[in-house]
Amino acid sequence: MVENKDAGNKILAEFAGYRYIPWNAKERDGKKFYGKGFIASEHKGGWWKRDQRNTTIRAILQNKNKQDPNYLGRNHKNLPFANDWNWLIRIVEQIESIFNKHHGYFGVYISSNSCSIQGTHLHLSLENTKYGSVYFNEEYGDDKKEATWQACVNFVEWYNEHKIEIHKRTDI
Repeated sequence: MVENKDAGNKILAEFAGYRYIPWNAKERDGKKFYGKGFIASEHKGGWWKRDQRNTTIRAILQNKNKQDPNYLGRNHKNLPFANDWNWLIRIVEQIESIFNKHHGYFGVYISSNSCSIQGTHLHLSLENTKYGSVYFNEEYGDDKKEATWQACVNFVEWYNEHKIEIHKRTDI
């Protein structure tokens, strides 16, 4: 269980498709370069969104005075997931879009100071022990945002560890 907000926020940022690019990335032709196909504008290290192909990061800013929607923040302390419902609910929706043949969809159930995430095939596991276990986790916190954040972090850690075969939900 992740207790540190920065560590948990990093896990959620990566799950949401962001990647951390250090400010001191290698120079190539006078431009900052890091990884496959990444060109960063000067001194713009931080958390960047990957493109649809999941191989490059759109990091060239047309206007340095505007916030690029693909730029999440300079460092780990700027990540919004633990503090901002709008960002946390994006993670909830992403979790709910995952389908696995054994676990089913993953439902996120938020209540006063608790949050549970479970595979929708949980009833099959409870009815028949031969079916095997289905993902279930419940977290409690000082409020529903804290409990939801912790439940999401725990789910993403489990998801990353088990590398389950998933299918994205297409009916929403």
